[in-house]
Amino acid sequence: MDILECRMLISLTSMVYVPFIEVYFFYNEVKITQAIAANERHAATKETTETTNTLMLEKTNKIAGITTNYSIVIIASIVAIFFFFFF
Repeated sequence: MDILECRMLISLTSMVYVPFIEVYFFYNEVKITQAIAANERHAATKETTETTNTLMLEKTNKIAGITTNYSIVIIASIVAIFFFFFF
């Protein structure tokens, strides 16, 4: 496998897999936000609502951190595509 084939493999892999990963994490973040809204509507007590929302927000922050890591992957893949086409 020469360098051109390696470049093609990296570029194609980045273009195919990274968008699916981003959609997956965005979907999870939306679902957690919807769960927080539903919990606020149907909670029996204010204390329960605050505790549950705190836990869900911690989960959202964790997902946001993972999504940030994948954003770095997207930037790296764009750089890889740039090098593939222009060098």
